[in-house]
Amino acid sequence: MPPRDSGEDLEVLRIESVKADLSWRSLLKGHKRFQRLDIQGVTGEVSLELMQALLAHGQASKMAGGSTPPAEHVPPALVDSNHHSPQAPTGVIPGPLPVDTAVPQPAGQELQKVPVDDFEGVVTFDRVNLRFFSHRFPDLTARMAGVSGVIPIWGEGAEGRLLIGDFELGGRFHSQTIEVPFILKDRFLELDDYELKLFGLNLNVTAAIWMVPGLPYGLQLNLPVQQMDLSPVYPDQEPPFTIGALQSSSQLRGHLLNPGGSTGGSYTAFQNLEILDGKDGSRTTFPSGSAYFQLSAAGLIAQDFRIMGEEEAVIGNGFATPRGDAAAIVRIIASPNRAESHKTRVKLASNQLDLQFEPLVTPDREFRDLHLKVRSGDLMIDLGKERQWVPFLPAARAILGSRDSNNPLYP
Repeated sequence: MPPRDSGEDLEVLRIESVKADLSWRSLLKGHKRFQRLDIQGVTGEVSLELMQALLAHGQASKMAGGSTPPAEHVPPALVDSNHHSPQAPTGVIPGPLPVDTAVPQPAGQELQKVPVDDFEGVVTFDRVNLRFFSHRFPDLTARMAGVSGVIPIWGEGAEGRLLIGDFELGGRFHSQTIEVPFILKDRFLELDDYELKLFGLNLNVTAAIWMVPGLPYGLQLNLPVQQMDLSPVYPDQEPPFTIGALQSSSQLRGHLLNPGGSTGGSYTAFQNLEILDGKDGSRTTFPSGSAYFQLSAAGLIAQDFRIMGEEEAVIGNGFATPRGDAAAIVRIIASPNRAESHKTRVKLASNQLDLQFEPLVTPDREFRDLHLKVRSGDLMIDLGKERQWVPFLPAARAILGSRDSNNPLYP
């Protein structure tokens, strides 16, 4: 049942049927096992706000009686604007950061081989259709349709699979049929360095779930160096951006039955980012960039993100918590000509917006620090006159809107 303060209806998921084939031999031995558990016809719509409420509720229960980070906590200090990342050799992206892929062990339980007998049992599911969405951000959606699979719970060397008939992200990114095989070894459900193509990107996935109480898991997702071309996603118009070379490495570990306690990290680097201006059709190129994120029970921290160009750069950091608190600092550094161009563009978008720059250390560079923060459930930015707070999304649409956009200017 959703938390009372989540604003959700009581029905989130509907299941047509669940059938269990119990193992009487197992019950006589004092074990609670089944040979087969069939789940048919699952439909549901789950909001981001509900998941946020569940994570916040779980965190509050876990930390009851302990200290919690104050809502006014600010992001880590902005990186030194005079610091420059070392340049990689031409055509080479710096390697991903090392990450820990070990499956976490439950408290009080040593990571060792669990005795395996000759018992076999599986969970099957068919006709699963789920949609994830956000009340606050309507464009943020994900849909999985035609999901089916077989998951071995007991049985050394037993094989399983997951099949997703259709996967859609944001109403635009569509995937072809995805089929993922895995195997059960020593009570570990494993997927070893599996090559997966998703939204036109080539991915390598390694994952493991330990079939013990709590279901500890580990996930490693690597994206080898490759070009990112969104032309197939935008068949009727030019893509908003292209990336000449993209590389990423991400990991996540925790317990499936306690998602709020998951930890992980992600490092992404790119070269030759080309952004299409939706208003005048011009293009801006950034030779390099990177982003480093960390996830813990306290929330998501963007330790550092940067887009580096010859005449301008964007750097910053920020955080978001399961309770919905979030803040970020974004510094724009530009040549005087580019700074004046940005200032004029913002002024033309709305007379209630203002982007004043200040001189940096040298006269050939100017900067402006933008602060973002969640206030009363809305993402705000200090882009108004005299740095007043204004809603972020309407302001961004007004500034970045396309030439053919009929969206009204802010506010």
